[in-house]
Order: sequence, then structure tokens, then C-alpha cells
Amino acid sequence: MPWSEFRPILEQVHDKPRKNNAGRKTIDARVMFKMLMLQQLYNISDEELEYQVNNPLLTSFSNNLE
Repeated sequence: MPWSEFRPILEQVHDKPRKNNAGRKTIDARVMFKMLMLQQLYNISDEELEYQVNNPLLTSFSNNLE
């Protein structure tokens, strides 16, 4: 799927200026979109999505985000 075609639309929605550099860095809009698509596809909670993305043993899930 040509994910890069979604970038201009996603950046318009996600474009909020940062007040300062404190806190976490923002997640790339395209990666966030993919995460939300996978969450809907597999019908999983936010916590489960975070677990699936951050668990190095579950590489198939993380590979879909690249």
C-alpha cells in the first residue's frame, strides 16, 4: 500500500506546534496511522497495541509499521 500518499493529509490533522521540548517526542503521523489501522483490523485495546508494538518477540506486528 502506498502509505506515503496519506502523509500530507495526516500531517494536516496531526500538525500542532510544540510549546517546548519537554516530554516524549511525537510519533510520526504515518506510523500512528498504521498503528490505528492495525488496532482496528485486529480489534485490540490501546494497551494491547502498545504491547504488540513494543514486544521484540512479536516481529510480525512491528514489521507492518515500517
